[in-house]
Amino acid sequence: MQRNAHSDLKKRSQYIYIGFLCVIVAFFIGTLDYWDTKKINVWETLNTKLFFQQHPEDKKVLDEQLVQLPEDANENTEGNTNSSQAQADYYVGMLEIPKINLKQGFAAFGSPYNDIDKNVTILPTSVYPDVELGNFILAGHSGQGSLAFFNDLYKLRKGDQAIVYYKNVKYTYEIVDIYQQQKTGVISVYRDYTKNTLTLVTCTNNTNDEQTVYIANLVNKQAY
Repeated sequence: MQRNAHSDLKKRSQYIYIGFLCVIVAFFIGTLDYWDTKKINVWETLNTKLFFQQHPEDKKVLDEQLVQLPEDANENTEGNTNSSQAQADYYVGMLEIPKINLKQGFAAFGSPYNDIDKNVTILPTSVYPDVELGNFILAGHSGQGSLAFFNDLYKLRKGDQAIVYYKNVKYTYEIVDIYQQQKTGVISVYRDYTKNTLTLVTCTNNTNDEQTVYIANLVNKQAY
């Protein structure tokens, strides 16, 4: 009787041990996928960070912003700006580009003077310069006539400066990229999303089917 009881106890102990091992194995197998996924995610994050450290210029492709242009922004237009004191009162800021002696006000979103046929124009999806890491996008005509505010942008090169005055702050930007796109009614803006950006858009000089995009990053801001 004692031998049978001892044998039963030994079998029960073996069953408990085997059951415990099964639970451990099942738990381990069940977590393999989870840890594999975590490992892949960590590797991809590290790999991305290393890639951008080696190729910082490629970070801009992470932020492609499609911007709708005004219907007639792709045409060189002559006209009258109707520059009156009433119009000037609608200006909420000014764009200055010293290299080409440009100084031109811009009106607020929703203003009747925020119009490609009246002024340098703030495009949809823009945010004002005081928004951290935002993109302030301005379009203007090139060509002939008093509306061709951006006619001399083609003279700009990387390293040239553009200045925006807004809410008593002077924002100084430096051009870091210039590229052309076909006229389709929209533009693709490629920029470093970790920077405050100014984007300028106009028709490409001496062409009828291209537009030029100027990307400038904020380098300084100060009260004035």
